[in-house]
Amino acid sequence: MTPIVAWAASFLGAWLAALLTSRTTPLSLRLALLALTAVAFGVGATRFWLRLLRRSPHLQEALAVHSDGTRIVEEPLDDTATVDAGEVDPA
Repeated sequence: MTPIVAWAASFLGAWLAALLTSRTTPLSLRLALLALTAVAFGVGATRFWLRLLRRSPHLQEALAVHSDGTRIVEEPLDDTATVDAGEVDPA
């Protein structure tokens, strides 16, 4: 979820920069401002999202993630571990 939030925020930042600098500045300056605001919005949104995730146990539970944003992965059960050594599985 964190990469999606960062991508969306950077897209919003780039869109706002393009909207605000349209036709009033040279192209090279517009592109530099677009890249700068996209990075700033992406980093800012990522920091905000991770701070929100650390402070909200309900959000962590709903998204099944740890407080650092990594996914909670449960190890699959090993079916052969439950069979006794004396039993033979017919399949």
